[in-house]
Amino acid sequence: MLRVDGLKLCPGDDEALLTAKAAKVLRVSPQQILTLRILRKSVDAREELRFVYAVGVTLTQEDCVLKRCRDKRVSRYAPKAYTLPAPISEPSVPPVVVGAGPAGLFAALLLARCGARPILLERGQSVEQRQQNVERFWRSGTLDLESNVQFGEGGAGTFSDGKLYSGVSSGLKEFVLSSMIAHGAPDDILYDAHPHIGTDLLRGVVKSVREEIISLGGEVRFNSRFCGYDVENNTLKSIHVTAEEGEYTIPCNNLILAIGHSSRDTFRELKALGMEMQSKPFSVGVRIEHLRSDIDISQFGFDSTYSPEVMPAIYKLSCDTDTGRKL
Repeated sequence: MLRVDGLKLCPGDDEALLTAKAAKVLRVSPQQILTLRILRKSVDAREELRFVYAVGVTLTQEDCVLKRCRDKRVSRYAPKAYTLPAPISEPSVPPVVVGAGPAGLFAALLLARCGARPILLERGQSVEQRQQNVERFWRSGTLDLESNVQFGEGGAGTFSDGKLYSGVSSGLKEFVLSSMIAHGAPDDILYDAHPHIGTDLLRGVVKSVREEIISLGGEVRFNSRFCGYDVENNTLKSIHVTAEEGEYTIPCNNLILAIGHSSRDTFRELKALGMEMQSKPFSVGVRIEHLRSDIDISQFGFDSTYSPEVMPAIYKLSCDTDTGRKL
């Protein structure tokens, strides 16, 4: 497969045009391209608004084409793939995953697909009940300390539009996104430069992942807060859980803690129990807001004082190369 970068389309253009554009860069006929796959899609609004694509294409005699084509936008492409570990026999003591955010959900999903029948613990509520708790908080200010925008199935990102951007280059990334698509997410999250699912759709995806875990023999327990562990001869033996019915113990030899950054009480308890911890650097983002009129003038050459009826027509003109230069 060859990768072709820097292909541009105007808003509204059919993405089928990418085949002809890729063929022109590769100096082959469009009929020679056997398959074309969008690898990345981003927006370039520096001058004229354009969508910029990177595509992966397969064609006959790729070595010859690559040798003949000296365009720097063309390179060889080998997708990074993740292979699921071989199935295992059901363990006598099932592994336990703490936290049903993205890391915990997919850890439990992988374990379930491998036949390990994991137990997934979440201190908050299911995503359906959590939505009701969050809406009640926004409406009345009544806060459920264990089921809110921070805690609950799906993790904190569930209520920040389900952003999926990651700087990690790994075959696992495509595996996770493909799994989300299989559970109801849109296909474009695979290639959008800054993909997101949206909270409304994400809730259904999270629920569907949970249902697959259960269908494969796993167990999901909500309102179940991890609160400690027991060790014998440097070997994990059990963990303690606080739930509505009180505190109980689960036999456990393998534990995954996917508790996120907001479970400060759990971090304190783990430190008190003697677990070794190491600080991790983090980035702080700053939101900078600009006036809409300034952005309009910078990108389109006009301000936002036009009426809503006129704006679509001006936007269409600004996307036209010749007319846009006259605005």
